[in-house]
Amino acid sequence: MNNFLKLHLIFIFLFIIIGCSKENSDSIDLNKLIKPEYEFTTYFLNCSLKNDSSLLELESFFSNFQRTNKNKDIETSSLYLFFPDSVRLDAFILNAVYANKSDDYSDFIQDLSDDGFDKFANCNFNVDSEKGLKILSSNNLIQKDNFSSEILRCKYKDGFNFATFRIAIDRFKQSLSKMDFDYEVIYVENEKLNNFTWINNFYSQDYSKYILENWQSSDEAFQVKNEFTENAECIDSRFYKVFKLI
Repeated sequence: MNNFLKLHLIFIFLFIIIGCSKENSDSIDLNKLIKPEYEFTTYFLNCSLKNDSSLLELESFFSNFQRTNKNKDIETSSLYLFFPDSVRLDAFILNAVYANKSDDYSDFIQDLSDDGFDKFANCNFNVDSEKGLKILSSNNLIQKDNFSSEILRCKYKDGFNFATFRIAIDRFKQSLSKMDFDYEVIYVENEKLNNFTWINNFYSQDYSKYILENWQSSDEAFQVKNEFTENAECIDSRFYKVFKLI
């Protein structure tokens, strides 16, 4: 093979390599640009009852809080109370949810204080706002004001994000959409930290038995789990009893 032909082949080889590298780079850059179509802004407040307070007082406070805030624009906001599904009863989470462009979190904190919430509990109000959307909702879902919820706190692995995670999400949606039980999935992301929260809301009392018998051991569930773990790792998973306050 003469030198000219060798040089020609080397040039073609380098052209292919550079072209593929540019294509991969463009794909990675495009993935960074793809963002979820967020539907709401949300805040999760970790709280605890004060030593001289009781759950009964907390329940009474929020009953009054509901009444005093019923004339406000509740179409664009919701408030949930999460109690850990454990023996500890003094810790809870307040979850404020606002439709996009209607965030009045500072007003909410002020309303709590004005109504005397500080007498009963301590909360960490200095938290980041997070963006979220509903990923899945079962057919003919009947939402209730109290239900069970599983919260998974997760972190994307290096080089992964929502764009790369979409394949796993789409496969999960296709698989679970065939199931006939009251269930929804909420995705919440903290863009500053590249962290996300995956929330499973269960509106059926026998949800755990249903999932174990009908989905968790299936081939589809195995594929979804593998794709999930390729993209992210979850720090912890906790179950809660949830009550919608507003």
